[in-house]
Amino acid sequence: MNFLICIGCDKYDSLGSLACAEADAKAVFDILTTAGDPYSTDHAILLRSPTTEQVRLALARIFPLKSECDSITFFFAGHGGMAGGSFFLCLSDCQSDKLPTTGFPISSLFTIINEYKPIQVNLVIDACSAGGSSSDLGTLIKAEFTGSSTSSSISFLGACCIDQNAVESGGHGFLTAQLLRTLRGEVEVQRRASFLDLLEIGTVVSTMVEAKSADQRPLSWGLSLFGGSRFAKNPFYSAQDSSQHFPLPDISPYSYFGSKIREKSGELWEIHREIPKNLDPRRLLKCLAGLLSEGQSAEERVALVKGIGASLSARAAESEDLMAPWLCMATCIVSLLPYSHETEVGAHLPELCLGLLDRNTPLQNCIDAFSKKDEHYLLSQYAVAGDLYYLPIRITKILGWLGLDVLGRRLLGDQTTSAQPNRDQVRALLDRYGQGLSAVSDAQGAPLHTFLLTCRLCGWDDLAKEILTALYASFSDRKGNVTRANVPVEQAVRYVLSLTDTPLTPKDWRPANPSHLLPVLLVWGSRFGLAPAWNLRSLDRVSMNFFIPKDPRDFSMQVIEHGMNYVHQVGAGVWNIGAYVKEYDQELSLAMEDALFTISPATRFQCLLSAFLFPDRIPNFICEGDFASEVGH
Repeated sequence: MNFLICIGCDKYDSLGSLACAEADAKAVFDILTTAGDPYSTDHAILLRSPTTEQVRLALARIFPLKSECDSITFFFAGHGGMAGGSFFLCLSDCQSDKLPTTGFPISSLFTIINEYKPIQVNLVIDACSAGGSSSDLGTLIKAEFTGSSTSSSISFLGACCIDQNAVESGGHGFLTAQLLRTLRGEVEVQRRASFLDLLEIGTVVSTMVEAKSADQRPLSWGLSLFGGSRFAKNPFYSAQDSSQHFPLPDISPYSYFGSKIREKSGELWEIHREIPKNLDPRRLLKCLAGLLSEGQSAEERVALVKGIGASLSARAAESEDLMAPWLCMATCIVSLLPYSHETEVGAHLPELCLGLLDRNTPLQNCIDAFSKKDEHYLLSQYAVAGDLYYLPIRITKILGWLGLDVLGRRLLGDQTTSAQPNRDQVRALLDRYGQGLSAVSDAQGAPLHTFLLTCRLCGWDDLAKEILTALYASFSDRKGNVTRANVPVEQAVRYVLSLTDTPLTPKDWRPANPSHLLPVLLVWGSRFGLAPAWNLRSLDRVSMNFFIPKDPRDFSMQVIEHGMNYVHQVGAGVWNIGAYVKEYDQELSLAMEDALFTISPATRFQCLLSAFLFPDRIPNFICEGDFASEVGH
C-alpha cells in the first residue's frame, strides 16, 4: 500500500505569507492521484496551511497498519529553517524565534518512517534551507535500522542548499514548477520504465532550476536498494518503445535477492554517507561483488547496479572532486565485469557505458576552467611542493580520460561525437602544463596507455611524440626513479626528497621495482618511431614488468590470481627496445589466442574503466587490433 502526504503552507501567524505553496501542493497531489497508480485517494492527504498539530494528527491517521506500508511519498512547500543543527518545516503556527518548539522537525518525520519501515520513501521539500534536512539524515538511517531486514530505499529532492532561499515565481516555487513539467510530460526524463524514479527526476529538475536561478541549487540524494523507485507515472513510457531499451523488472524486497540486499543495506548506507569526503572504489566494488554473487538473474544484477549507481552518483555530486559522480558510476559498471558474458547483462552494458561517457561534463568543465578561466586550476592551493609529484599524475589522468571518451565511443559504436574537441583540449592542456609533464609514478601507466592508443587511432602522432619524449626523458634522467601506484601521501613527500641532492634525501628510498610504467613508454615509443633515438644506458639494471590476465573478466579483482607476469631487466636480457617490443607483442598475441579473450566491446571498455579505478594494472590487452578497421597506418 502506498501513502501520499502533500502539504502547502501560504498563511502564517507570525511569518511572512507565501503566494504559491498551497498551489504547489495541490498541483502535485492532483497529478500523483489522477492515475490511481501508485497512489489512491483513499491513502492520500492534502493539507493547506495546517498547524503543527494538524499535521501530526494527519500523519497518525494515514498510517493505520504497519504491515501494509509499501511506500511513503511526502511533499512540502512553505517556509523552512535551521535551528540547533536540525531542519524544521514551518507550518502556520510556527514562530521563527521559537523554531525548535513551534516548528515541525524533519527528524520527527524520519522517526515515523523508521517506525513503519516502508520499502520506499520519497521526500520533496520546496522550502528555504531544504538541503539542511541532510543534517538529520542520521535519524532516518540509524545503524539499528539500516542493518536490519526492513531497511528502506530513500530518495530526497530539496529546493536549495542549506544557506539558500527557495524562490517563488509564476504561480509556483521554482523547484515545484520544474517538477510539474516532468510529471506532466513537458520535459522528458526517460522512456525505458513505466514509472519515474525521484532520483532520476532530481537530476533533470536540478539542472532546470539552476538554469533559471543561479542563487538556488537543488539538492538530491538517496539510495535505491531495489532498482528504480515508483514516484510517479512516466508520461513518456510506452511498452512498444521501451522494448528497445531493455526494461528491467523491480527487485522484490521480499525475494531472496531482496533479503540479501537488505542485509547489506547498512554497509551501503555507510558508503553513501562517506562518499562526499572519502570515495573508496575498492570498498564499493567489494560490497557490490558480494551482493551480485547472490543475484539469481542477470536482470536483478543490472537493476541493482543501475539503482545503486544513480543513488551514489547523486550523493557524490556533493564532493569537491568533480569526477566523483563519474567514478561512482564507473565502479558500479565495473562490478558487472565478472558477469559480462551473460546475454542479459551484455544487452544492458552498452547503454550503461554510453550513459557514463555522457556524464563527462565535470571533466569538460575542468578543462574549460584552466584553458579559458583559471590557468592555475590544476595546481594545488595548499602546498606547491606537492605539485612536483601530483601535477604530472593529474595531467596524465586527464589525458587518459580524454582518450577513454574516444575509445569508449568507438568501441560502443557511438558515431555522433567527433574526436576533434578532445584533440583541442589536449593541445590546450599541453600548452598550459606541458612543462609539468614528467614520469613520477606507475599510476601514470594505465591512462598513458589509453591516451596513446587513442593517438594511434586518431592520427595524433605529434601529440603522442611530444608527451612520450617528455616522459621518457624524465624517466631516463631519474634512472627509473618512480613510485609504485597508490603510494600514501608520506611516501609522495619522500619521493620528492629523493630527487634532491641534500641532507634531506632519504637514504632508504627505493623506487618501484619492477616498473609498470617503463614497458608502456618503450612499447609506445617504438610504435611512434621514437625508440631509435632513446638510449637505454641510463636505465641499466632497471627492472620492468607487464601482466596479462588469463581472463579479462578478472581484471577488476584486487588480486588477479590467474595470469602471467613478464619481468625483464635492462642490461640483463634487454639490450635494445626493438627486440623487447617484439617479445612483448609475441607474448600478448599468444595470450589473446585463448578463447577467454573473446570478449565484447563493452567488456573491453569495462577493463579500461577498471584500470582507471585501480591504477596498479595496465590494460595492455586493449590494443590496436580491437580497432583494426579504424587504424589508418
